[in-house]
Amino acid sequence: MKSIELARSRIVRQFCSRALSRELLAATTAALIPFMNSNAFAADSEPTALFIANDCSKTAGQLLIYAIREEVRKSSGLRLVDRPSQATAMLSVQCLNDTDSDNTARYAYLVSTYDRALPYPYALAHGVGACGRDVAEGCAKSMVATVDSAIAEARNISSK
Repeated sequence: MKSIELARSRIVRQFCSRALSRELLAATTAALIPFMNSNAFAADSEPTALFIANDCSKTAGQLLIYAIREEVRKSSGLRLVDRPSQATAMLSVQCLNDTDSDNTARYAYLVSTYDRALPYPYALAHGVGACGRDVAEGCAKSMVATVDSAIAEARNISSK
């Protein structure tokens, strides 16, 4: 019985993620942006401080995290910070530890605000993927582009 409930909840989450995520994300972002610290995503501000949290222990996952950090360092819109307390946004990457070889990292990620003025962080973007060791840089570029785009959208909404 419990496994049926878990399967049903997964199906509902997948449906919501695929069918409604853009609409829900836009509505949630539009509703919560006014409550954010006005300097957090100001359009003319300095690069957004980003903290990267991860739980990737295998080789491919560690290579992916390293490549993401390097892409953030290259970005003109993002600044990598060492502590969550210094961040305005957070990228959380959770790698799945499976029995496959170390050649592929399967992961889920979430881009969220990290503003202490809010009662809790809220999501700007999310996704899942698989990335081989030989294409970690491409996966990292794609993920950092998603982060940049989500923060740019939040800036556009907050400036209106």
